[in-house]
Amino acid sequence: MHTITAKMLDPAGNPLQGSATFTMAQTHTIGDNGEVYSGSITAPVDRDGTIRAYLIDGDYTVTFKIWEPASGKMLNIPNVHIKVNRDATLAELMHTAAVAAARGVTPPTRPGEFVVSEDTLNLLTGANH
Repeated sequence: MHTITAKMLDPAGNPLQGSATFTMAQTHTIGDNGEVYSGSITAPVDRDGTIRAYLIDGDYTVTFKIWEPASGKMLNIPNVHIKVNRDATLAELMHTAAVAAARGVTPPTRPGEFVVSEDTLNLLTGANH
């Protein structure tokens, strides 16, 4: 099992809420001891905006259901595809480079942090190196 983490923040740096669902691309995968794995796992966002999922090796589609706690507004975050083969942040697995922040958006400072910007429709990611 590998630990995949992310921290979801709004443009002001406040934690977002919701969940991320990790769906295996394969129909099923057989584990080292004959276990059969398939389907999806949904990881909730905790109070500080952190997502933590425990996944086996494989290809996944990540679907986000994230909202701003203060307004209840659902955020439009596109699905992403990742390949899991080690412990990592979601940002590392997405191979996403940090992009310039929109005016008034606090860019993330730590690896694995995301700032969701509705203005730019981007996930702004913290430095991965």
